Amino acid sequence: MGISGGYFVTEEAEKAKKWDMVERHRALKSHEAVLEDEIYQLGSAWVAMGEIFKNFSSYSIVPEAQQVKAYDKTGINRTLIAELPLACLDSKRLLSLLEDLSKTQREKSELETKLRNLNIQFDT
Repeated sequence: MGISGGYFVTEEAEKAKKWDMVERHRALKSHEAVLEDEIYQLGSAWVAMGEIFKNFSSYSIVPEAQQVKAYDKTGINRTLIAELPLACLDSKRLLSLLEDLSKTQREKSELETKLRNLNIQFDT
């Protein structure tokens, strides 16, 4: 069964196209999960360091080439309490990450609509 207008010469070609759509959806879903995890990790680092900054005098703050580390001042051993990669402070990187996530979510949603219209099952 071909598409009206004869674009797909064979049923196999049409099935291959549908399979490609399912595979693209899986790839978008996977990419979305990676981006969401990156944003979560950034947020967690900011929250941890934000708590440190609220009680700045209780901690030893050590800026390094790639990150800022906070150590507990009260113990005998310097215990690392939090670290914030300097990349977390890069606004261009953050905007790019958020734009990529938004684009990925939009593409995934559009593809999900097409798959639903074709009555194709997919993982949400």
